[in-house]
Amino acid sequence: MNFQNIIDMPIQILLFDLAKGSKVNKFIKKYRTLINKNRKVVVEYQIHKLKKQVNHFYQNSEQFKKKLDSANINPKSITRIEDLKNIPILTRVELKNNLDTFISKNINRNKHFSSSSGTTGIPVKYGTDNDGFSAGKAAMYMLNQMAGWKSSYSQMHVWGNPTSIVKWNRKVSKIKSFIFNNINIDSTLTNSEEGLSQVVQQIKRFKPESIDGYTSAILNIALYIKKNNIVIPKPKIVITTAENLFSQHKQIIEEILGPVADLYGCGEINGIAIKPPKHSRYFIFNPHVIVETIETTSYGLKEILVTDLDNKLLPMIRYKVGDLIDNINSSKKDDVYPFDYFTQIQGRTVDLINLPNGKILSPINLFGGTLFRTIGGIEKHKVIWNKKKLIFQFVVDKNYSHNKANCEISEYLKGYNVDFKIEIVDNILPDKNGKYKYFEKV
Repeated sequence: MNFQNIIDMPIQILLFDLAKGSKVNKFIKKYRTLINKNRKVVVEYQIHKLKKQVNHFYQNSEQFKKKLDSANINPKSITRIEDLKNIPILTRVELKNNLDTFISKNINRNKHFSSSSGTTGIPVKYGTDNDGFSAGKAAMYMLNQMAGWKSSYSQMHVWGNPTSIVKWNRKVSKIKSFIFNNINIDSTLTNSEEGLSQVVQQIKRFKPESIDGYTSAILNIALYIKKNNIVIPKPKIVITTAENLFSQHKQIIEEILGPVADLYGCGEINGIAIKPPKHSRYFIFNPHVIVETIETTSYGLKEILVTDLDNKLLPMIRYKVGDLIDNINSSKKDDVYPFDYFTQIQGRTVDLINLPNGKILSPINLFGGTLFRTIGGIEKHKVIWNKKKLIFQFVVDKNYSHNKANCEISEYLKGYNVDFKIEIVDNILPDKNGKYKYFEKV
């Protein structure tokens, strides 16, 4: 694919920038100049951005300066990508406990704050400045195009949970969907036969040219269509994300829906990598991020560290995402893209629960961490299925209310007819690989 042949910036991006005051268009233009360059040019760009990031945060982030000083690191000594390994790793716990002192003191406008879903067990609040926000959107745009997606495609977005989907009914959200020619589908609908029937009817009416969303939700749609021998207008591209895409599931989705690409990123750092259809590689979007690995006890897999080259609000430098990959490989002269790549990922794997009453429950679709943030006072969480009931394990603080938790969970599980109990524990430990499991079957 030659990006010199891509059409000019679509009106949707221009309108998005106008409405948000963002710079997505600016970053896309820059990224387009790099995607057909050689590896040397891309690495030089990364180093230039990295040096600016380190110096910026050393001068403006109290906690980052403290980290470097404690490690006896002069920010001016970071002149190569290899020098990154001298900077201490940033963990979720560290970010959560020191957010206020990590925030850059010179960013006063256009700050975007959010929270991770907590699918690794530790919900984290994070933020970006306007450049970081815009660059993340632009990186995802470019990755999707690398997979064969086009901005002109009508799009079905299968996402959300009972809390987050409320915003889809707002007037602004409906106008945005109209302009971008997309529809939002509540992913929890894919947990039941009745809901899946509604989703399939939406596909027949809307005829989406692309479908993206939770891997398990899209798999449920494909399985339902196959089971009931339903004929649908097939999309041109399907983009899965947020959960592991196993080869057998990819095969089913491609058979029933269409070519599958797998997008990798996280809420804290958008637009990290993508595995296009018919490719064995996850291409890392090097103009936006630097990805490293550290050894683990898991044979053949390493823990991933990501550095955001654009966010000036928080020093997301050597951020320990909590996922495992096989290895990082450098592109060669004749490769399709001048970017690093990996071939395997073990991320936020989510198993579906087949309840004794015949209903299907997907923890990430139903909870996704949003519920636990709504309850409040929950520092860590884990969901366990013991074949009879759901067990919610919480590490809590003084703001936790057991009555509120019980009421909120009961409301979320209404209609599933499944028992549950809440256990307050002192700690939730990671497995031997150092990875927290959000959901577990026992």
